Amino acid sequence: MSDNNSSEEDLNKLLTDYSTPVARSMLLQATAQALANTAHNATWKQQQANITLHTATSNSVALLQMMGVQITRQ
Repeated sequence: MSDNNSSEEDLNKLLTDYSTPVARSMLLQATAQALANTAHNATWKQQQANITLHTATSNSVALLQMMGVQITRQ
């Protein structure tokens, strides 16, 4: 029975010694993941804004060219 009690004490000591550093490490990892997700989302939003800008520019140029053709035909 004393061997079982010793194992319990060893387990409690391990938990006491390592629970705080493990919890801190998990918190840091979760924070790093959240920051990485934020950076990824910001990059994605920037790319989508650039696609929209390029599309609007292309459409505007095409419209101006069509208007130029119509004006020169008159």
